[in-house]
Amino acid sequence: MFVRRRRQEAVHARASVAIDRPPETVMDFLLDPVSAVLIGEATLRCHHLPDTPARSAGAQFVGISEDNGLLVADLEELVELDYPLRAVSMNRSTPGAITGTYACERRADGGTDYTQQVSMHPGPGRARALRGPFEA
Repeated sequence: MFVRRRRQEAVHARASVAIDRPPETVMDFLLDPVSAVLIGEATLRCHHLPDTPARSAGAQFVGISEDNGLLVADLEELVELDYPLRAVSMNRSTPGAITGTYACERRADGGTDYTQQVSMHPGPGRARALRGPFEA
């Protein structure tokens, strides 16, 4: 008996903004765990795990957020860093892969064109929940 599995496609969300600060300042802000509380409205706390490298690939962070009245802890790992131009993080707490890509491009005036992309590669049973809110 053959079981045919339907391939589940990744879902991507992307946003860009111009920031009147150099890429080094923008990336320093993004790499600071305290910034997660300022960026994510549901994030209550974020801590760097001390047994992991700081500000380099392999650094891990635990973020505490509130979701429908429940406290949720997520483990994020910085899997790639090309300071100050690009960082990639991966959520290690979910069955499907969720990655965040953060890119800073230096503008001629010294500012930064910042782009953030979140990609979700659903695991079994997650495709319907992820696909719905992102379709136009």
